Amino acid sequence: MGVHGHCHPRQVLVVADTYHLVADLGGTNVRFALVQEGKAVPEHVEKFANNNYDSFEEAAQDYLAKVGPLQPDKACIAVAAPIHGEPINLTNYGWQLWAPALCRQLGLREVVFVNDYQALALALPDLESSDRVQIGNHGCGVKHGTRLVIGPGTGLGVCGLVRAGEHNLPVSGEGGHISFAARTVQEVELMQAVAGESSVVSAEWLLNGKGLERLYNGLAAISGRQAVSISAREISQQALAGNLACVEALNLYCGFLGRVAGDYALIFGATGGVYLGGGILRRFPEFLAASPFRSEFDDKGVMGDYARAIPTFLITARHKTLWGACAWLRQGA
Repeated sequence: MGVHGHCHPRQVLVVADTYHLVADLGGTNVRFALVQEGKAVPEHVEKFANNNYDSFEEAAQDYLAKVGPLQPDKACIAVAAPIHGEPINLTNYGWQLWAPALCRQLGLREVVFVNDYQALALALPDLESSDRVQIGNHGCGVKHGTRLVIGPGTGLGVCGLVRAGEHNLPVSGEGGHISFAARTVQEVELMQAVAGESSVVSAEWLLNGKGLERLYNGLAAISGRQAVSISAREISQQALAGNLACVEALNLYCGFLGRVAGDYALIFGATGGVYLGGGILRRFPEFLAASPFRSEFDDKGVMGDYARAIPTFLITARHKTLWGACAWLRQGA
């Protein structure tokens, strides 16, 4: 679960409403917000690029200076990293986090670190119908059934949400780093082409922010086509414009994501539904819905009927990891 740290902060001005700091720290950006004690909705949301700062503390100080005189009491920081004691080492960026240092430098009484996808999972029960779009027509899922959230970004986040009595329990690991299973001769050739210096072609290697570029270049390599230097964002944009090579790469990307998401759904028994997070997929929701994503998700052999009964949703609302950090503070997870 989360890792807590306490300290004795400097004296600050006490105001009528107690506020807490919440943050969503990824490998590229960090988002901050404030939330009132016991409330669900984050306020004063701001995004900062990691590479503009030498440390997380420096970015947090910049944020707090922007929002004015409010002094947060506690902080819940959702981090794209395993949470197993301190220091917390950000997986895809060179920052380390220590609760005592954050308490001292930011004037906090307590800091709790949680995995970013644990936080996003905790936000699932509060999603409105306007916060998501369904991918495929597969019902609404089992009420109080286990839910799963998976999302590509700088990495690949995965977390289950299990109902335990009156509480929701996030169950996370490092599922993004499982080995990807190729099924066809072409896919085996493609895996060899995209492996590079990696000894393992993981799900994250194929599906994170750089994964689409690897697939595009890998397809060019195995077909003998000259690859051009192009970013993942440009590939998705050109696919939407009808570029055939980009359409092929993006379809493959979506299909592989569906295959992996279906595997995780079986592992977790995600009868309550599978939710897709992260900003990448929000760029092409219609393409995703028309892609092989859902057919690959369903293609589970003898467990095909089980998989087909699980609904899949794309989270379209922004900042839901911050909402999950607020939920973590409310339920004292």
